[in-house]
Amino acid sequence: MTIAVSTEEIHGDRAGFQPETDPAPVAMTPAATIGAALLDLADSDPDRPLAYVEGSGDPVRLTAAELAERAGAAATTLAEHGVRRGDRVGVCMDTSADAYATLHGCFLLGAIPFVSEPPLATMRRQRWADRLRLLISRAEPRAVVVAPEFLDAVTEPCKEAGVAIVEPPFEGGLDLATAQAKPDDIALLQFTSGTTGDSRGVTLTHESIFANATAIGERAYRAGDLIVSWLPMHHDMGLIGLNLAPLLHGLPVASMPPLSFAVRPERWLWAMHRYRGTFTSAPNFAYRMCASNIPDAKLAGLDLSAWRVAGNGAEVVQANTLRLFAERMAAYGYRERSMMPCYGMAEITLAATMCEPGEPLTTLTVSRDRLAADGEVVEAEAGAADAQELVSSGTALTGMDLRVVDDEGADLPDRRQGTILLRTDSMMSGYYRQPEETAKVLADDGWLNTGDQGFTDAGQTYVTGRIKDVVIIAGSNYHPYAFESAAASVEGLRANSIAAVGCPDEERSTEALVLVVESKSHADADAVAQIREGVIQAVSAETGLRPDRVEVVPRGTLPKTPSGKLQRRHVVDALVDGTLPTSH
Repeated sequence: MTIAVSTEEIHGDRAGFQPETDPAPVAMTPAATIGAALLDLADSDPDRPLAYVEGSGDPVRLTAAELAERAGAAATTLAEHGVRRGDRVGVCMDTSADAYATLHGCFLLGAIPFVSEPPLATMRRQRWADRLRLLISRAEPRAVVVAPEFLDAVTEPCKEAGVAIVEPPFEGGLDLATAQAKPDDIALLQFTSGTTGDSRGVTLTHESIFANATAIGERAYRAGDLIVSWLPMHHDMGLIGLNLAPLLHGLPVASMPPLSFAVRPERWLWAMHRYRGTFTSAPNFAYRMCASNIPDAKLAGLDLSAWRVAGNGAEVVQANTLRLFAERMAAYGYRERSMMPCYGMAEITLAATMCEPGEPLTTLTVSRDRLAADGEVVEAEAGAADAQELVSSGTALTGMDLRVVDDEGADLPDRRQGTILLRTDSMMSGYYRQPEETAKVLADDGWLNTGDQGFTDAGQTYVTGRIKDVVIIAGSNYHPYAFESAAASVEGLRANSIAAVGCPDEERSTEALVLVVESKSHADADAVAQIREGVIQAVSAETGLRPDRVEVVPRGTLPKTPSGKLQRRHVVDALVDGTLPTSH
């Protein structure tokens, strides 16, 4: 299908861009630290566009020289506040040019940034303040850089801890002859998405980030790529995969605040159109939102023909979502083979496995009951009562070792579900100042217990779910995704607004299967009754298991990470202690 591209709607830098059939690989920077990489680009190719930052005002375009200049000003300002090499710096900002300058100013100084999600209106302010206090207590920063609009929220936690507050605009310019960090220095802290007590600071060196960025680029980046992102920079996929790794390959990034996508998901697609974007990544739910929640009228004239890679990770990838997205977007030039499922986590910097870009999806239809009962992968006919289609997350990247083990740590053969272990040069140094927590997951021989379940098959890796999210019913272990997917077929319910969890049932000495669904009709008794019945029927028909309870709650109730992933264990806690606002 040929789609006419309106040059008036395309950014001038990308006007006339047409993707090649077989684009060439892209080389990594010759530098050894992130700050040195930026300075090298600013010196060798100062006019190269590196960032297009969209927000509430006009988009900001930053060349290598301009980003280095802004980063230098930020570094100068931080140094004036006493920040030195090795000091930690909090960054409380939404996606913006100032946020880019702050991060790269830290890298130039050899300081160690950590990004805190900003206190947006949709977040509970007290819970946010408690989390910021936790991050400050764990990282002990010399300063926190805050956008002016968030100053009121940040002031009290920083004052309590005696931490300096720094606000843009930054004065001065680039006056550092060289970047201050060394390759084995800590580059940044990536805090995991926990609540007040369990968030941990993943410690990543420049060497670790470079190792993973090299492997990602080898598999996925190509000449001419422009990356588009709406993911937050406090998320590993947003910060590493869609910002730092591209920069280390000299590739430009067009970014927007996460709320832009959450409010109007079509903005993501239009950014792909406007910048002739070739590469983007997001969790599975984002593709489902675009496939199901955007009216056709908002996509009129859209051109996605430059889209080469659609990374899909950070949660279990669902085959029906990928098909729905491909069917919906085909009319706008999107190609089904652009979808690239992947798997990883912050503890190994970002990516562990990826599918090969441009290859068809690899899926396996298995017996859900056999998988739940004993972890055995037995193929099933499509349409069978207990059939479950699983999507491969690809093969291990260069330098990544992967094993699947049983409860005793013994290696399992192909097609046996167990715990996924990883070992790599891009491994974290540990959880910052938490050696006991580090020892729980990272063995002396370098193997990381991911806490994920999955299996291998002919080199392909299938991730079946988080161990802590498993629902245990009569001794069988079920992952929640099949229940949630079935419930999403009920009219009025949305895929990422449903949580399937197991709640303790003392009378039966097992867990009760509970579906918690968000609905704008939560206060309408008749509508709630219809929703409950619809969910029970849909889940029973699709999975063969009848939910014990269906709770209908207001929209926005289900706890999620900043990137939109469901926090199912918090749902269980709220159900058990009675704090979840349910309909009666």
